[in-house]
Amino acid sequence: QAVAVAAPERVAEPGPAAEPAATATAPPTSTLAEQLKVYDSGRAALKGGKLAEAEQLFSSYLKRFPGGELTREARLSLLETMHRAGKWAKSAALSRSLVGSSGRRKGELWRMNGEALSKLKRCDEAAAALAAAVQIGGAGLSAAEATRMVDACRGH
Repeated sequence: QAVAVAAPERVAEPGPAAEPAATATAPPTSTLAEQLKVYDSGRAALKGGKLAEAEQLFSSYLKRFPGGELTREARLSLLETMHRAGKWAKSAALSRSLVGSSGRRKGELWRMNGEALSKLKRCDEAAAALAAAVQIGGAGLSAAEATRMVDACRGH
């Protein structure tokens, strides 16, 4: 008599780790009060010039509360922290990732991206980012200032 044997369940092979989706929801145990405590502590550290502490707090917020109420603000504040700390590679990457969804701050983000890229001596990319900042506006950057930045990047 034949015995039916169930086929083994197929388990998907693990692929490369993906970034958490921006639309992920915060853990059900988090409250807005908990999120505000971490975020406000980060803002206070940033305001006080404690850049390492601010970086740790904003990074912690993003890990603890993916998709939390203040995710966008935490990412923008982390960018500000990286920029002020002179962490140009991180600033360039984060500003570029935020520019697509930035709304009213798009010009400012392009300016920060261009500044960071110029510090990294990625002059052609810096020129393009700074030109976008000037064209969009809202970055407090004139065409003459952008040109000076690019010239400095190129050693002129």
